[in-house]
Amino acid sequence: MHEHQDEPLLASGQPVPPEAMRPPEPPDGLRERVLARTLPYVRRRAGRRRALVAVGVVAAYAGGLATAALFAPEAARPAPESVPVAAAPAPTASPTPAAVAQEPLLPDELLLDPERFALLLQESKPERRGELLRQAGDRWLDVHGDYERAVNCYRQFLDLAPPKGVSDLQPQDNWLLRSLKLARLQENRHENASI
Repeated sequence: MHEHQDEPLLASGQPVPPEAMRPPEPPDGLRERVLARTLPYVRRRAGRRRALVAVGVVAAYAGGLATAALFAPEAARPAPESVPVAAAPAPTASPTPAAVAQEPLLPDELLLDPERFALLLQESKPERRGELLRQAGDRWLDVHGDYERAVNCYRQFLDLAPPKGVSDLQPQDNWLLRSLKLARLQENRHENASI
């Protein structure tokens, strides 16, 4: 067997003492000094992490509140089941113009008969047609809870409106009509940008 010349401890044949393989012991107090210097950094880093998580939770909560406030209706409306049904008022001799303006344009029985409603729209002037469609959309959404029919009426209403009228958000617009107006506005912007 060939002996290694470059390893004198092995060449002498003496065994390597076990204490030679152990790392040297640190000086007294070194461990405490290192701990004292690093502990504030470690604690600050953990504190920063907790603060970032807390800020993220608060930001998410605030974003949820802002979203709810943005899409909330202007006035809280009662649920469709809790809407009281009032008896029809007795006819008076001659209604005042203010009373005529407050009367709904669209009776419920006409709204529920698609053929009569379509005939009424066809025979109406364009400005009245738009108001009828808007009112029908409001009734389908608020009273009957039928989103599909409400969207259909609102889309026809927006088709009748001039392009400037589509972008005008009104205080009486509910969340669905506002969403459709904003979507229509974005569609118009995309079409104009691609031309």
